[in-house]
Amino acid sequence: MRPGLRAKGISALAGKDPVETEIVLRNSRDALGCLPVKWAERRFRVISSLSPDGDVGDPVEEEPCLLLTVEGDGRLSTDAGLDYSNAAPGEYVLPSPDPDAEARRIAEGVRALTGARIAVVLSDTEFVPSRAIGTMHVAIGCHRVPTVRMGMGKPDRYGRRKFGGVDMTSNEIAAAAALLMGQTDEGVPVVLVRGLGLAGDGPAAGPGPGLTPEIIRGGLLRIVFSWLLVRLAPIVYDITRQGRAAAAAGARRAPSLRSSLAGAHPR
Repeated sequence: MRPGLRAKGISALAGKDPVETEIVLRNSRDALGCLPVKWAERRFRVISSLSPDGDVGDPVEEEPCLLLTVEGDGRLSTDAGLDYSNAAPGEYVLPSPDPDAEARRIAEGVRALTGARIAVVLSDTEFVPSRAIGTMHVAIGCHRVPTVRMGMGKPDRYGRRKFGGVDMTSNEIAAAAALLMGQTDEGVPVVLVRGLGLAGDGPAAGPGPGLTPEIIRGGLLRIVFSWLLVRLAPIVYDITRQGRAAAAAGARRAPSLRSSLAGAHPR
């Protein structure tokens, strides 16, 4: 595979392998930015703090940065889900281009073999914002499982209509299953979950238009703007307060100044 001009440019700036960058770009809808893994490790030692022995040299050297990408269905991911874990040297694993269809095929295959009608959640590991830096299994494909449980506007115990209550059901299932699956050499490809009572015959996708690159870019810009606003708010408030105080003091001095001028120059 030959990297294109965009892949070469990104790799030159980010220190990423250009062939890997080209693979990521070809298997994602768009690339929004870069997560500087190597810089974060050198500056803050955040990656080595996650290792039991503090030695993460090879992974950080091999992955100096991760591209923040948008998948075809609007999901945010890093490096388009490209994974070298549990792959032979020189090989990599990519998620299905249509994870929902893949989940449906798995469910139909199980039914053909056993007669059982099951729901399926396909998961992958992603970095998530939390109290600690880490990863979590998230759902990338579903069949007969609602992506979200819609509780927006439902009354709570005191009759107030709730803002929220839209539980990411498929992600919660994926995260719970990951406690048994693991992420390294456990070799557990499937976890059977019973008793949830969530399976249905409707579509797996949740409501709403989903994320688009435009929505994500706009959201990121507003996050940066809001961060600046929060940081600058005390300074702006203090300057405004001082300005108002000076204006009020000037207004109080103005009548006495006019009286002084009138006394100094009687008609």
